[in-house]
Amino acid sequence: MLVLTIFYIVGIVCVLLSLYLSYWRGKRKFNRRNMAGLEVFKSYESSVFSTLLENCAAFLSTFLIIIGLIILLAAIFDKDDIVKITHW
Repeated sequence: MLVLTIFYIVGIVCVLLSLYLSYWRGKRKFNRRNMAGLEVFKSYESSVFSTLLENCAAFLSTFLIIIGLIILLAAIFDKDDIVKITHW
């Protein structure tokens, strides 16, 4: 039963972390907008670094949401199998 609880916790943490990363990325993009709605950067380097960082966050967010949902679905639908695997 402990393993099942760990599956739930890991799945929920992955989903919540994914949602936070998406929120963080959107907030950063929103805060860089000027009155005309265009993104403004301080320098070329900051533009490249910010874009790279946010694209990595988007990839990680997508990966985490998929992994989190798979873990949650496995915990929900295969309760008996998970318990059997851990008590061989």
